[in-house]
Amino acid sequence: MESPTDAQLFFSNLVTKFGAYEYIPATIDILLNSFHVYILSHRQMRTSSMTTILIGIALADMIFPVIAIKKQLRIWVLGAGLCTPPEGLIETNINWLLYSIRDDFRRCSTWLGLSLACVRTISVRNSMNHSYKYISKPSFGYKINVSVVLASTLLSIFYYLRFQIVDTGALWTPPPGQARQSRYQEVRLLIHVFFLAIMSATTFAYYVFQAIYSSELGVGDVVLIDNSSSELQGLRALRLWYPLVSGNMSFVNPVMLLMLNRDIQKCLGNVCSGKSIDIHRTSSILAMNRTAT
Repeated sequence: MESPTDAQLFFSNLVTKFGAYEYIPATIDILLNSFHVYILSHRQMRTSSMTTILIGIALADMIFPVIAIKKQLRIWVLGAGLCTPPEGLIETNINWLLYSIRDDFRRCSTWLGLSLACVRTISVRNSMNHSYKYISKPSFGYKINVSVVLASTLLSIFYYLRFQIVDTGALWTPPPGQARQSRYQEVRLLIHVFFLAIMSATTFAYYVFQAIYSSELGVGDVVLIDNSSSELQGLRALRLWYPLVSGNMSFVNPVMLLMLNRDIQKCLGNVCSGKSIDIHRTSSILAMNRTAT
């Protein structure tokens, strides 16, 4: 067997490095296509088969990059170190299903784009022929979307059945000395998510209460100038709390990341107990600031 050339190794490493950031274009793809779906799904826009086919293309482009975001979420939640547990049997099956779905809807996007070009060509060339009017109706576009998805899914079923994932029965154990660090990471993540959930629930309740209060007064989201009514004064006072409520959501992430950092916890403990900070044995932000001053 021939060894890979330098060019092959270079491009292989390049693909691996860029693959680690695949979730960024995937997220942008989902956001942009969700905007397209929102615009094209209005009743005023759904007047021809081409618009409905465009909706199908946008939905297909939103589905197939989901696996990239799922992989990155796992890294953010569990990490990517030595003590990160490997994928289990259920997660491996889910990942393989998502890979098959990506293969399915990536093919759907290409086929729908080709169908859009064919429908456009036929409708323009036969614009004066009434027997081809059904091609321009939105229902015809929906039929094309369903037909393409069914045909592509049939091929992806064979793609999914290429492999059979089995459980070998081997149990994973973390490397020696890493179990305690793994438990610490789990507790830190739990505390972080707990405070994020509290702040999210508080902000959501604030917005809901403000919307209900504004709706009852019949003022909506307007600038309150007339303060003659006590109800309007109360609503104005409620809206003055907006910077505080919204600002807490902005600060909870950096504060929790700093307070849950082990090096910073050691430095704060030494400062509170009156001990000196060993700058040469810590890599925390506080130690770097101390050396800078």
